[in-house]
Amino acid sequence: LVSSLDGWKRCAHLAEVEAQCNEHENTCRCFSGNRCLFSDMRPTKILAVLTAARLAGIEHIIEEGRFGGLSAFMYALHGFRVTSVEFLPLDGPTTALREMAPGVRRLDGDGSVLLPQLVGNLTRAEAARTMVIFDGEKRTAAYLKTYTKIRHKVALAVFDDTNLSDGPNFKRMLAQNGHVFFDTLDREYAKFIRREAAPLTLIQHLSLPAAQAMRVQRAGVASLPTRRDIPPAPVETQQKWFGGVDKLQRFHFTIVRGDAWAGPPPAAQRNDLAFPQARTPRTAPALAAVADDTPSAQASWAAAQARLSHAALARQRARERMRARERARQGTPAAHAGVLGVHRALP
Repeated sequence: LVSSLDGWKRCAHLAEVEAQCNEHENTCRCFSGNRCLFSDMRPTKILAVLTAARLAGIEHIIEEGRFGGLSAFMYALHGFRVTSVEFLPLDGPTTALREMAPGVRRLDGDGSVLLPQLVGNLTRAEAARTMVIFDGEKRTAAYLKTYTKIRHKVALAVFDDTNLSDGPNFKRMLAQNGHVFFDTLDREYAKFIRREAAPLTLIQHLSLPAAQAMRVQRAGVASLPTRRDIPPAPVETQQKWFGGVDKLQRFHFTIVRGDAWAGPPPAAQRNDLAFPQARTPRTAPALAAVADDTPSAQASWAAAQARLSHAALARQRARERMRARERARQGTPAAHAGVLGVHRALP
């Protein structure tokens, strides 16, 4: 177990870590600042985790691989109980999580050892409400070394970066073994991938040469050229980023149904039948809010219903104003008075 924040400097000998970021040289761009959290999980992946967890009635998310801490913070922000495991903890995210999300349980050490310990004594009901995210160990190695030990104790498991390296073989293995799984490369998910194009423009400057990136940051995002207009930067001037924060759009993951899966909770099933419009993106959060029967979830659902009712009323009033304007164009004095807000008779 790594017991201190800089334990990796004494205990870990990872060539790729040392090669990417040498703490004694100014060759690596890092995020810093007060309460600094970041993530190399693209927005649609975090949303996929939240949606799947809500619909499956997940209450506890165990994250193996904390990195910048932002994903753990987002899961906690949405009301989940979060345990975050990290072998190489970073000082900034650790401090920020301690201040911004004190409820997140942080464990530093080897996930292949800690995960079986965390879920080993779960009851059947607890296991059915537990999700684990493999973002430290990867794909086939994570499956064979750790997941096979805990699959009967989790309802869902997320394997990150399954479009890289041995990812295709990993997914082929899942299919051959009869696993039920979803992938963010699924054709049905493409529309959500397209919708994240706008927020991803905020990180395009990270792939620019350092001097040009600084000018873009000072001038604002509006001055950022489109990706096809950005010439490849010479190798010697390219910025180096730890992890994949400069190319989020490259990474996808796979969600696998665990052996503790008990199906969606009754509340979600009832809502799916009684409120079919919740399938639309605008009201999807309302559906997610009723993934269980807890008072907090029901309160969230009531609030969502109130917002939807208010939105429906606003649309109805807008339609009435449009009809009034149409009548006004036909030349009736009463209609003119109604549209203009005039309370006296028109001449």
